[in-house]
Amino acid sequence: MEKMKKYEAAKRIILENVKPLGEEVVTLEDANNRVISEDIYAPFDIPLRNVSAMDGYALRHSDIDNLPCRLEISGEIFPKGEIFKLEKKKAAYVATGAFLPEGADTVIKVEDALIDNGFLVVKDVPDFGQFVNRKASEVKMGEKLISEGERLNYRLLGLLARFGIYQVRVYSKPKIAIISTGNEIVEPFERDEGEKNANLYILKSLLKEEGADVHYLGIVGDDLKAITRIIENCAGEYHIIVTTGGVSAGKKDYIKRALSELRSTVFFTSTNVKPGRPLTFALVKGSLFFGLPGYPSAMLVNAIEFLLPAVRRFQGMKQPDNNYLEVIAAEDFRSRRGKVYFIRVKFKNKDGSIYAYNAGSQLTSNYITTALCDGFIIIPEDKDVLREGERAKAFFFKI
Repeated sequence: MEKMKKYEAAKRIILENVKPLGEEVVTLEDANNRVISEDIYAPFDIPLRNVSAMDGYALRHSDIDNLPCRLEISGEIFPKGEIFKLEKKKAAYVATGAFLPEGADTVIKVEDALIDNGFLVVKDVPDFGQFVNRKASEVKMGEKLISEGERLNYRLLGLLARFGIYQVRVYSKPKIAIISTGNEIVEPFERDEGEKNANLYILKSLLKEEGADVHYLGIVGDDLKAITRIIENCAGEYHIIVTTGGVSAGKKDYIKRALSELRSTVFFTSTNVKPGRPLTFALVKGSLFFGLPGYPSAMLVNAIEFLLPAVRRFQGMKQPDNNYLEVIAAEDFRSRRGKVYFIRVKFKNKDGSIYAYNAGSQLTSNYITTALCDGFIIIPEDKDVLREGERAKAFFFKI
């Protein structure tokens, strides 16, 4: 069954087997991290009319002739207040965010205004249009705000709210089952000397940030029948089944045997990624199956690079891959030709460029450096060393 696929080929195979799910309508309360399934257009101009950017006095620029110029203050306008027509040779007090009176085109801010017995005294000619936010200067009615396939975030929720859009159509959440395997795995709250289940909390947090519907089904020991049974019960019920552990070549690594028992379509059982070579990807009765390695460091690399793009594609994202940035190697990084290495690094900004420094131990078994590093610098398979000063692609963890 051993089927090795290279990094890019493995990504491509996974995404070829994912199609966006159906759609549903949610309110803004439930829209964060969801992927929108429709284009959103501005239903009106912002600002709706010319608006004062400052507390000050609105006037007609053309009324300023001989200096000093005296303009009678004829009224006040506050946000949502009544708008009136400004007569010639007159001014009006306007609050920040208030519509300008009809005919006004310039504002003198309060701090610069000289008031004398009900008149605004203008000693210097202001710039035409100063402190005025022009009608539709921010966005015009009909302008596209958000494109179908974008993930909503707190900034976009604020944009929708500003336009009074309270309900949006989004792609449905993929339903994901997480199964931990291994006799040695115990929950963190258990008083046991076994290996604590770090993978669960890494995966749950990652997947929930991606807007997934996550279900933890517990720990299954090294028992072929039990592993086969739980995968069979999940098949067709979940869009994605994720297991951790049991995917290598040990005597008690039963994942591949369980998939064989279930007559699954196995696309590959390893990649040329380091750390995390043993990754199994299969189709089990309509469910995508990801068999991730047991070591948390290797599991995380695979989850980020292979699982998350599939989750995003299920939700209709047009660009499901991770965002990468280019960085400069601050020292030599050694790898092995033919492997794609994900080196744990710390990033430092120097003179406008980002430099990558070794974060410490790169052992697959060492999770401390993975937990505390800033991200990965990625060394492609055609290199056996990335030299100091060379540029490379890097993945940044969210702060």
